[in-house]
Amino acid sequence: MSINGALVSAAAVVAVDVGKTVAAALITDAGRQRLLGPFSFSMTALGVDGVIRKARAVLPAGVIRVGVEAAGHYHRPLATPTVWPGWEVVAVEPRARH
Repeated sequence: MSINGALVSAAAVVAVDVGKTVAAALITDAGRQRLLGPFSFSMTALGVDGVIRKARAVLPAGVIRVGVEAAGHYHRPLATPTVWPGWEVVAVEPRARH
């Protein structure tokens, strides 16, 4: 979600580190306090469903942003908005520094 091209503040972030067949996730609130993880999951529909289920148990109300590490072509299945339940999806270049 953006306003005039700027990202709206997120209530929480699901950070995803992508591998070939396995990914890792870490969930933090807006203040970068860890809510869950890191934990690994398979890059399958069942694996992503598990992440969503775990995340929903700890996420606050508000905008949820999923940051998916851009990793060649491996990240593409997870960087699709339809994978995540109405959450904002952002592909993040591994070299990006914030």
